[in-house]
Amino acid sequence: MIAKKNLSSFLLFISLLIVIFNSANTIFGLIFFLTVMIFSINFSKNHKYLLPFYIYPFMFVIQNQDAENILIKLLPDLTMIIAIIFFLLKRKIHLYQINLYFFLLLFAFLICFSSYFHIMEVIFIPALLRQYILPVLFLVIFINESLNKNELPFEALKICIYSFSIISIIALLNYYSIIDIIAVNSTLGLRPSFFCQNEFTANLFNCNEFGKGQRLDPLVSGSVGSAAAISFMLGLVSIFLSNKNNKHLKYFSIPLILSSILTLSVSILFPIIYFALIILLKYKNFFKISIISFILVSFLVFTNLSLFGEKSGYDYLNSTILKALSEHFTKIDASAILFGSGPIIFSNRFKYFPENFIVDVGILRVFLENGLLIFVIFAAILFYLIKMNYWLAVNLPSNYNRSLLYIFLVLISLVHSNWFITPPFMIIFIIIISGIVVQYKLSKMNLNFK
Repeated sequence: MIAKKNLSSFLLFISLLIVIFNSANTIFGLIFFLTVMIFSINFSKNHKYLLPFYIYPFMFVIQNQDAENILIKLLPDLTMIIAIIFFLLKRKIHLYQINLYFFLLLFAFLICFSSYFHIMEVIFIPALLRQYILPVLFLVIFINESLNKNELPFEALKICIYSFSIISIIALLNYYSIIDIIAVNSTLGLRPSFFCQNEFTANLFNCNEFGKGQRLDPLVSGSVGSAAAISFMLGLVSIFLSNKNNKHLKYFSIPLILSSILTLSVSILFPIIYFALIILLKYKNFFKISIISFILVSFLVFTNLSLFGEKSGYDYLNSTILKALSEHFTKIDASAILFGSGPIIFSNRFKYFPENFIVDVGILRVFLENGLLIFVIFAAILFYLIKMNYWLAVNLPSNYNRSLLYIFLVLISLVHSNWFITPPFMIIFIIIISGIVVQYKLSKMNLNFK
């Protein structure tokens, strides 16, 4: 059974690479991928729910090869639709955490309705359903299936590590090759770096004579900072979760961490700081004392350390996100605070930009786009989940439970994208939520059994 599962995964990754590197004949690549997809579903029942975790990390690389091909653009959505169809045929709902299902679906409906209220054009309904309803519906279905098959979240996490690491390797080949392995329209330029002061690292970072390094394009999304932080985070997680059953997992950390550093993004401070916090959780007897030192050191690092360029992490955020937020609230009225300013939708076929908007505000985009009322529901869901996650990490410590908390903390700190419902990062959120719910259920069952 393990051999069949590994064969299915190998063929899926090969078929994705064929789609990427066979841009001259995308139809052949698509047919081959769809054939392998059907094959994998027949060989492994879990794959009908795991397919999105293969395809979504690759979605921007694939679409870059043929941006006008509607089949390629809808390929990631197809994998979610397949999972939804199988769920509807099965119609087996796990009643555990039914309230969480309700609030997730309520959030999806309200944010979709609120967005349509701002746009008021029927033609945008398919785009809104795709952007808001489909990801949350798949999230609910994946939680439900994970409660029946507890191994699904961990399998999905491993798939994501493999997928993002393969993309990191492609990005590194692009970075160091004279001719791009994949042609991308990258607008990333140079950024000052202390790595340029040493001859060896200067060559590693493609530095020029002015002490500026060339930034690597991570080939994941337009949110370079978020992509860098997530790659660095997954690299550390792959080391953390490496054991005798997953002994090869740690090797995938090398391209992930290297590519994230080469982006020269300040955002990698978040996974570094939170990793130190997760390590401290191991020492419960000294946690209260050590957490004070941790907060103090983190504050000093964030406000004084110039990781890349001439600004500290705080100065960078203050001059961009905090300044943008301050200016935004001077332009809007009370109704915009309650109901938002409207969503940002940008694709080849659907484009909508509200009069006042900010892109790089992370989870606050829900507040700015859809208002305080919907954001309260969103924040309540996050608080409920992180409360469970923290309880697991403290009371049932394991590398897996700590990793779930670590990833959650990094995700909610990102400022470059709305990761909750924005691909490709929302699949990592789906993994974390499903993992938390499953682990919490198992912990309660074990406690009751004892």
